[in-house]
Amino acid sequence: MSVSKKFASSAFWLVLGTSFGNISGILVFFVLARLLKPAEFGIVALASIFVDVSRIMVSAGIPEAMIQRETWDDKVASTAFWTSLALAGALCAVLIGVVAPISSAYYDPTLGPVVAALSLMLFIDSISIVHLAKLQREFRYKLVATRTMISNIAGGALGITLAYHGYGVWALVITRLVVGSFEAIVNWVSAKWQPQFFFSREALRSFFGSSMHLLGGQLLATANGHIAAFVVGMAYGPAAIAQYRVGARGLSMVVELTINPLQKVALSAFSRVQGEARGVGNAYLRLTKACSLASCPVFFGAAAIAPDFVAVCFGPQWEISGQVMAMLGLVVAPATLLYFLYPALTAIGRTQYVLFSNIAAFVTNLAVSLVTVGFGVVQVAAGSTIRAHVTLPFALLLLKRGLHVEWRKAIFGILPPFVASAIMALVVALVRHWFLMEWHIVPRLVAMVALGAVVYPLVLLVVGRRFLNENFGEFRAMLPNALRKGPFK
Repeated sequence: MSVSKKFASSAFWLVLGTSFGNISGILVFFVLARLLKPAEFGIVALASIFVDVSRIMVSAGIPEAMIQRETWDDKVASTAFWTSLALAGALCAVLIGVVAPISSAYYDPTLGPVVAALSLMLFIDSISIVHLAKLQREFRYKLVATRTMISNIAGGALGITLAYHGYGVWALVITRLVVGSFEAIVNWVSAKWQPQFFFSREALRSFFGSSMHLLGGQLLATANGHIAAFVVGMAYGPAAIAQYRVGARGLSMVVELTINPLQKVALSAFSRVQGEARGVGNAYLRLTKACSLASCPVFFGAAAIAPDFVAVCFGPQWEISGQVMAMLGLVVAPATLLYFLYPALTAIGRTQYVLFSNIAAFVTNLAVSLVTVGFGVVQVAAGSTIRAHVTLPFALLLLKRGLHVEWRKAIFGILPPFVASAIMALVVALVRHWFLMEWHIVPRLVAMVALGAVVYPLVLLVVGRRFLNENFGEFRAMLPNALRKGPFK
């Protein structure tokens, strides 16, 4: 099977798995948001920041390095496995022995035990991280998607049951641990690989340089994704961080359904592209153009419907989260252009550029969060979106140096969907304000989504007919065979 067909098949299964995960996730959160208090969500969200950053250190760039290798080497894989396990032990000791006691003493008594419990996720990750990389390099995304769907069903049922019986924050903690354990077991069994009692410095050095750049980039990217919420939590407490994180989660639910599946298989596909930087650069442009047809209306549309979407899905007590989601949704242009930049740079081994970009993003995001936090939670979200636009030229410079892609080609490549989506969002917002405010919130939300679904393609036909003709083939290749041979032929 060719790389393009593998990519299309992988994207299809990831879309299916992610779609199911998002729908089930919305339903589960719909219930949990009414059973748990915002402060309880906030405690777990704050603890997750420490744990998520540590989880990146446990991976140490290992999955990407293993995916990039031309052939699978059991000695290198075994070295990676034991390295990850050792890192998990060291970081778990720091979280339990240092972070947890300080958190309980100076922030909230519940935070320390939650940090200590969630630190077990480091061990869970370490025992299957190499196995997952093996599945990904073999394009076995059907299995990964099936695993995700099963774990979402079981995890959702467990979380709701525990929350209903009054477990509070521990309903979320226990659910994460159980789901993580299940996925690790599936990865281990499905990969059909067992680590050897072998460790080689030479094997470690074979991917050490690339992994260290990638690790730094991933650490900063993860910290960058959490820094605004962390600053909000430090300034206003657990309930405020929950409001911010739920707003961000509302946007990510929509994005994961449409965009993230393509990004997850991009590294595997880019790594098989011939022609070094220019070949990967051309692939980046094609994929970004095709992706913009979905990403632009998703982000702009999410911003337009955010208040009603959050209120319907999560409840009226999350009103601030709706405003946060609206502000974050306006990051459409930087998000679209950067979705495939990092996988493309990683595929050709230029991970230092990923590191440089994430350093700039982290420093500026931290500065903006500290400046805006005094004005409120929503203002922090607005500042984060502004920061993404201000630092975009630096990312475009890396695009030119790393992939030999001119910034004009990248920007003008997504312009028709951007313009059509902006017009769509404006129409939806104006119709809501002038005609739909007296409606019940559920039919109003449905009407807004339906209106956007009609306006966007009509406007795109006017402003981007040539763009549609050029990119139709890209989307046709991503369809299942049955559809590709049918009416889309």
